[in-house]
Amino acid sequence: MYHKAGITKDHFSKIKNTKDYQPSKATALAIILAMQLKLSEAEDLLDRAGYTFSPSQLRDLVVKFFIEEGIYDVDEVNIQLYERDLPPLTSNKNSR
Repeated sequence: MYHKAGITKDHFSKIKNTKDYQPSKATALAIILAMQLKLSEAEDLLDRAGYTFSPSQLRDLVVKFFIEEGIYDVDEVNIQLYERDLPPLTSNKNSR
């Protein structure tokens, strides 16, 4: 799952095993895509991580669109973010 999200095994282990560790919002979004969560589940996970989808953040709108369309490919999301001059969700994977 961590590979699919584009994060390292060590980072995933830290997220999973460190009680008070808070991943970045971008990492949380990548994990949501890797887990192929429905929108309501994604919102719940983001909330647990201390974040929400913001209607004023283009990155959030792009990710939310992909979730609503059932497209969970982190690389595809990163391509769309790149085309909008936004940073990728994670940098461990090679974008096309």
